[in-house]
Amino acid sequence: MNYKNITIAGSGVLGYQIAFQTAFHGFHVTVYDINDAVLDKAKSKFSSLSEGYKKDLNATQQQLDKTKQNLSYTSDLAASVKNADLLIEAIPENPK
Repeated sequence: MNYKNITIAGSGVLGYQIAFQTAFHGFHVTVYDINDAVLDKAKSKFSSLSEGYKKDLNATQQQLDKTKQNLSYTSDLAASVKNADLLIEAIPENPK
């Protein structure tokens, strides 16, 4: 299968890194989480990841701009998977 649209469910420590790396490699990524406040935290983390990619991977500003263009965000689960070719789950487990 030719994957183009990837949904990452969960934007915490693991999820936001998976989302950024996936978008960096040219996939259209929808980041899903429970509310907009949580998604805003992930967006702010992408700025620091961008700096790390510049330093450690010699990423260009053009690559990082394209990465950000490849990212979209929603707190609507049905909308997040509507066009997904692949869903990656990175939601913290809470036994309660």
